[in-house]
Amino acid sequence: MPFKFKFKAEDLISKGRTSAENVDAIKSWLQTIEDEFVPKNLPDEMIVLFLLCCENRPELTKQTITWNFKLKRQCPELHDNRIVTKDTELMFDIWSIVSSPKRTPENYVIHYLRLNDADCKKFDLTEIFRATLMLMDVSLRRTADPPDGLVVVMDFGLAGLRHLTKMNLDLMRHYFNYLQEALPMKMRAIHYLNSNFALKKVFSLIKFLIKNDLFDTMTFHPPGVSDEYFYEFIPKDCLPKDYGGDMPSLNDLTKLTRQQFIDCEEYWKTEENLRKNIE
Repeated sequence: MPFKFKFKAEDLISKGRTSAENVDAIKSWLQTIEDEFVPKNLPDEMIVLFLLCCENRPELTKQTITWNFKLKRQCPELHDNRIVTKDTELMFDIWSIVSSPKRTPENYVIHYLRLNDADCKKFDLTEIFRATLMLMDVSLRRTADPPDGLVVVMDFGLAGLRHLTKMNLDLMRHYFNYLQEALPMKMRAIHYLNSNFALKKVFSLIKFLIKNDLFDTMTFHPPGVSDEYFYEFIPKDCLPKDYGGDMPSLNDLTKLTRQQFIDCEEYWKTEENLRKNIE
């Protein structure tokens, strides 16, 4: 089953976002590698996405591709069987999760993640990690103009100390390794809204998992700020109305995410088949 993207590699090459030489260099390299977890027949569109996130640096692109498929092999609970299940639906009941339909002037896509239920018994770390990674695929392939970077806005204001009992160190280690080494999209900024004691405690425990480059993208914002406060780091037309912006509410936008996940299932099945049937 062929991959389906909303863009063509040659279109992005013609726009100067990458070059045919870079794509050919990666394709030639793929034929020489001996890692059993890296497919040799990546589609040109996927290669272009890796090149874009690595700022068209072929050597860094090779490293990122290798890490991407290696880590996916190591943690199937986050990367396999990516379909909308009963657990996914339960996750949507307690979280708002959104890929903003409006890009920043720099062509960055914004992901919003907000915890809407304080009951720690409903908190499933594996499911929310899976969902954030699935959302990245949605953002990368849904338009003819892939983003030049990712901004993440998280609101954990309802999280409490009991949520610490849901921490899984091995899972968190994998997740942050993936963000730092394998993500096919450049992380530009991470904003934590309504930063409270529980959130700070989490980061005091896991800071050793986070490299300086990623930690430098993180900003922790206090609770109780005005709507105008958000305009300093997110354009108003890219903000949901929950934070004084012009977009629909997070709840309304999350309904779109549910459908986007369903629309992406064929892509995920094809990608998983590619990974698991390496010649």
